[in-house]
Amino acid sequence: MAQTAAEVLIERGKVEGIEQGIEQGIEQGQEAQREALRRLAERKFGKDAAAEFARRLVAAGGPDGLAEAGASIIDCATVDELLARPWPP
Repeated sequence: MAQTAAEVLIERGKVEGIEQGIEQGIEQGQEAQREALRRLAERKFGKDAAAEFARRLVAAGGPDGLAEAGASIIDCATVDELLARPWPP
């Protein structure tokens, strides 16, 4: 049975809505991860270092860059070492 023009538009709207929801969910998840990493950096290196680190996290990109940024918090013993790392990681 053929779909009417209205049904096609409704189906297209559903697909676009789902895609938009997925994109928003990914962005929200990455933003939550950036905030968690900022808090970890603040706890280990202090507020000023965490503020600079947070600015750099924006350039870290997707999940792989954020994972590397998290590893940097663990690997670096000093704030100077952390901030001397190339960005994005």
